[in-house]
Amino acid sequence: MESNENALANLVKECETYKSDWFRSGWDAFETALKNAKAVLEKQGATLEEKNKAAATLQTAKDELVKREKYTGEDPFVFPWRKNSNATLEAEFAELHNTGGAEEQWKLSVSDGEWASNKKFINCLNQGDTITVPYKVEKPGTYSVELTYRSGSSTNSLAWEDSAGNVKSGSVVAGNDDSKVTKTVTFDMVAEKAGEGVLTLKGHTKDAPQLDKFEITPKDVKLAEFTVNASVEGEGGTITPSGETKVTEGENVEFKITPDGEVRIIEIGSRMGGDCIGSDLVPLSTGYDFMEMIVDVACGKEPKIVPKTGPKEARIRFLFTMDDVEEMKQYEKEHPEEIYRISELDLSHLGHVSDSSTRLGYYITVKELS
Repeated sequence: MESNENALANLVKECETYKSDWFRSGWDAFETALKNAKAVLEKQGATLEEKNKAAATLQTAKDELVKREKYTGEDPFVFPWRKNSNATLEAEFAELHNTGGAEEQWKLSVSDGEWASNKKFINCLNQGDTITVPYKVEKPGTYSVELTYRSGSSTNSLAWEDSAGNVKSGSVVAGNDDSKVTKTVTFDMVAEKAGEGVLTLKGHTKDAPQLDKFEITPKDVKLAEFTVNASVEGEGGTITPSGETKVTEGENVEFKITPDGEVRIIEIGSRMGGDCIGSDLVPLSTGYDFMEMIVDVACGKEPKIVPKTGPKEARIRFLFTMDDVEEMKQYEKEHPEEIYRISELDLSHLGHVSDSSTRLGYYITVKELS
């Protein structure tokens, strides 16, 4: 990589144009590296060594991004449902179904264009042609869609249908007389029930316009709401916020508990903790069957908050390097009675661990409280 004062700035400028929807994996590590690189750029008196190091880290994360080629059943477009969320459906990731012959002059295709968000767009979606997009709807409701397109005819239109019956069929006029002007049109798409399927898009009464992207945001999606009651009985501490706190599905609330000057944070979320927290560490450390209580709540039953075993000291150690692996083997040799579980080792990401999905593995230990 070029080592000069502008290398980092130029790389950051390029990476800021990327969108998570263009990639299948690697985005979390890339986003972290980009945030760090921008911080170095803004740092007063940052050295050339710091800039080169930030640039090298960002370049590595950029190179390890896995580009999305097509939406598939294993990698569908997922409708966003959380508050303030959105997702971009890039038209060029759809499957093309052209009805014309090999000699057709205006053949359905993915074309290049600087005006398009990913510099690619769907061209010549004519009468009889279709494009299909595998999708997943987790929450029924109404979604707002902003289509970015170009058109050379004011009568161009777009229609969609879903053979699975989850998404309601509809259409929208998306035309313009000047094909060199980028336009947008906003409309609603209604998911009547949750599920997976394949959306089919086509021209409605006329040919469809050139399709760039669909920016989709939840508009009227019904989410569950929970009430958390927080209070302190007796003396010796406070909890903030106290009283009733509303938590919408997909969000979380944090409580600060202050007993005798000590501060601890407890996060109350709408999902069980990952990374073996809810499934293993909570039951092992507290003695309560957390999984059983989660299932009871999901089934509308009052959970049985009764310990089934005594509390123990439970720890999880994640493996990032071969040194971690060797340390685990040594611990297993010296304290075999404390090993609760050792995961399978995956060394395919050795030297390039970037997130929880690329760790080499983990092991859990348990022992009696001292």
